[in-house]
Amino acid sequence: TLVDKLTTVDLKMWNNQEILYEIRKMSFEEYKNKYFDDVEGAKKLWEILKKACDLNVQRNQLIDEVDSKIIEIVE
Repeated sequence: TLVDKLTTVDLKMWNNQEILYEIRKMSFEEYKNKYFDDVEGAKKLWEILKKACDLNVQRNQLIDEVDSKIIEIVE
């Protein structure tokens, strides 16, 4: 079950990071125009970054749980 949850979170992270990789290909002007021309663009970027951070925290917690379970089984 933990591995299933971890896989799901990893897939969500992958999909969310695809948006961030788009930014990597932009010039600063394109980035500024897309995300800081108006409040909605800045809000969208904030939501993307927040989701990426939240998913990373979830992933790390699940990795710790999987590690603990493996140690429990081995002991």
